[in-house]
Parts: sequence; structure tokens; C-alpha cells
Amino acid sequence: MKPKQIPATLDLTDRAKLAQHYFIYNPDRAQNYRPYFSMRIMFDPPFYRHSSWDFGDVTGRFVEGFIFNRTMVGDDEGKGVEQGVRNFMLSVFREDGLSYRGYVKDRDPKQEGDMFFWDQGRVLYGLVTWYVKEHTSLAIRVPDWVDKWDVRVTVDGADTPFHWQEDYARLDRVRRGQTVTVRYPLRRIWRREDVGTASFDFKWRGDTVVEVRPKGMILPLYERDTMDKDEVPFKSTPTRTAPKDFHIW
Repeated sequence: MKPKQIPATLDLTDRAKLAQHYFIYNPDRAQNYRPYFSMRIMFDPPFYRHSSWDFGDVTGRFVEGFIFNRTMVGDDEGKGVEQGVRNFMLSVFREDGLSYRGYVKDRDPKQEGDMFFWDQGRVLYGLVTWYVKEHTSLAIRVPDWVDKWDVRVTVDGADTPFHWQEDYARLDRVRRGQTVTVRYPLRRIWRREDVGTASFDFKWRGDTVVEVRPKGMILPLYERDTMDKDEVPFKSTPTRTAPKDFHIW
């Protein structure tokens, strides 16, 4: 299979992949994907341990993190684990609509659990992010130096109408699996900045610094000729991702 090619510019996808593996391998399968809140790292080997914080407090943040991180990574690895964590979050709610520590629906009917006010805010993070993600609107932030009249949006190659919400181009109807492309001219400017007692000239192409003058007395700074071309340089899919057994000691 031919490796997937991506632009050879600064990109956080591979870092996000490391975070994705943490989200995937942290939850405890034996306890319905209950996430671990704490870890004892001074032991050999280190180990996770459960606490009362695992319920609404951590689970809500896990759901939120799962969703945002998957947006960065763009793949479905660990989708079943994510759904398991979502289900666990829902299971800690009682009939009054509040989440309780120590309570898991249909698991131990005698366990009433304890309600903490701050847990309600944490599960709200997860619920709101979940709700927003399930809707079909899409908002794409456009740099503030771009002339909005120059922005073009296509969906699966076809020009698509959109509207502005501050610096975001918003599309109201997109479906999972569609390819959304936003195009606008890249700025190419020199700008002088004072750094301490020295002044430097920065050459910008879009949001990327491609050259700095003076170049530096010991090491040259920002020699990025490959990023200052009309043809975008490409590289294979990032390889700096953790192996699947990264979390195992």
C-alpha cells in the first residue's frame, strides 16, 4: 500500500496520535471503560489506580478529549473504546439528572453514590462537546490576515456556499466522509520585530516563518527554502507515533 502523503509543514497530527493512544489504553475494560484518574509512577513497575474521581470528573473530560483529539488525528482507531467511555459517563447519572461518584446504573442497585457539584460541570464538558460533534455544521478558522472576499470553500470538489461567524467559515450541511477544502491566497511579507535589544526581519509565507535576517552568529535561523515555493512539499504519513504497546510496562 502506498504511504499516504501529507504536506511537509508544521503539523500536530503525530503528537495528537500519542495522546490518542493514551485515551485508548487508559480506560479499564474490566469496569465498563471506567478511566483511571491517577497513576503511581514511583513504583517498579508503575501502575494505574482507581479513585472516586474516575466517575463524572474524569469521564466527562475523557469524552471531551476523545472527541477533540480524534478531530486532529482524523482516524477511527479506538472508536469502540471511545463509545465505551461515553456509555460509562451516561451510566453514572441517576434519575434526577445528576452524576454520582460510586454509582453505576444497573451494576449495583444498592450503591447510591455521592453527588459533588463540580462533577456536574465536568460531565457537561463531555455532553456539550458530544452534542456539538454530532451535529452536521462545521466551522473552520481562517487567519485574520486573509481577505474574506478571497476565501473559497469546496465540498468534494464542488464550490459550496458558507457564511462567516467572526473569523470562522461555517458550513451548515456536511456529512461524515466528505472532503472539505478551504482555499485563500497566502501572504508573502517581510516584517521587522524587536527581540530584546536586537531587531530581526522575518519573512512570512502564510502563517509560516520561512526566513530570518540576520541568520544568526552561531547557527542559521529558519532556513526553510522548501516552504517558500508555490508547489507544496509533501512527506509520507508521520511516523513519530507511539507503538500500540506504548502504555505497557
